[in-house]
Amino acid sequence: AGKIYASHSPSFLLSKTAIGPGDVLARWYAQEVSWQRIMEELDRLGCTLQVATDELNRQRHFFWEVDAKGALWRLELDQGSQRFGQMRHLRVVDDFLGHLQRNQTGLYPEFPFVSLRTHEHYFARWAPALENVCMPLPLVFNDLRDGELRHLVPGGGLAGKVTTPFDPASLRLTVDGHLLHPVWTTCRRPSDALKERCQDWALLDAATAQAIFECCTPADDSEESFILRWAATETKLLLLGDE
Repeated sequence: AGKIYASHSPSFLLSKTAIGPGDVLARWYAQEVSWQRIMEELDRLGCTLQVATDELNRQRHFFWEVDAKGALWRLELDQGSQRFGQMRHLRVVDDFLGHLQRNQTGLYPEFPFVSLRTHEHYFARWAPALENVCMPLPLVFNDLRDGELRHLVPGGGLAGKVTTPFDPASLRLTVDGHLLHPVWTTCRRPSDALKERCQDWALLDAATAQAIFECCTPADDSEESFILRWAATETKLLLLGDE
C-alpha cells in the first residue's frame, strides 16, 4: 500500500523500483507534469495513493531534512526521523534553495523553515546534529571558486539561484566553530502572493570552511580572534552577533 509500481504506472513515471508519493512529486516537478494529469492517469489505471501522508501530498505539503553537506533528504511526517531517499533533481533542489525562508505559516513548528512555491509548501529542518548551529537557513555552500560561493547538487549541476559572490568581510563565525555567509533568497508572505528578496545566513560545509581557515592567523590583540588574508585583503573574522 502507498507504493506505485512500474507495471501500474503511467509512462512518465516509469521506474525499475517502487516509488513513493514524494518521488512522484519530484518526477512531476522535474518534468513539468501537472498534478491533475498524474491523478487522472492514476485513476484511469486504478491506482491510488493510500498512505498515511496521502492527505499531506494532496495539500502539497512535503518535508525535508538537510545534512551538513547540504544534501536534501525526504521525510514522511508520520515516520519520525526515517529518511526516504535523497533529492538529486537539479531543478527541484535549485528551486527549493532559491525560495527558502523562515517558517511563518503557523504550520509544523518542528520544521523552522519552508520553501514556498506556487502551490507547494516544502517544510525543512536541519539534521539533528546541526540543530544548534545558530539556525541559519538549511542551505550549505559546498564549493568556493572564481570568487563565488556555490551549492553543487549531487550527481552534477549547480544550484544557480543561490550562487553568491564571496565577501570575506561578510563571514561570521559561530560559537561552535561554523562559518556562515549571507545569502539572498526569494521569500513570500504566507498571506499573499507577494514575493520579495530576503537576506539570511547560509552554512559553509567543512571542506569549504577549512580552505578559508587555512588562510587565517591569530589577531595581534587576541588569541581568540583571527585575521583572514584573502585575495590581497585582510579581514577580521567576527563572531555572529558581534557586529
